[in-house]
Amino acid sequence: MNVDRLKAKWMQAKGDLKQRWGRWTRDESRQREGRYDQTVGLLQERYGSHHVGLIQERYGKDQDDLIRWAAGWEWRSTPERK
Repeated sequence: MNVDRLKAKWMQAKGDLKQRWGRWTRDESRQREGRYDQTVGLLQERYGSHHVGLIQERYGKDQDDLIRWAAGWEWRSTPERK
C-alpha cells in the first residue's frame, strides 16, 4: 500500500469518526466536516493527492461546494444495480 492510499484511508476513517461524533452531539458543522474529510479521502484514494488539489482549484475549497460536487460524482460513477 503506498503512502497516498494510507493517507486516504486515514482521512476516510477520521471523517467517519467526525460524522459519528457530530450525530451524537447533534453538531451539524462537525458532521459536514466529517463528510468533507471522507470525500477528500475517497478522491485521494482513487486519484491521488495531486488530483484532489486540482479538483479543489476547479470547484473551490468551500466544503459545501466540494461535497455537492462529490455527491454528484459518486452518483455518476456508481454502476446501476438491477
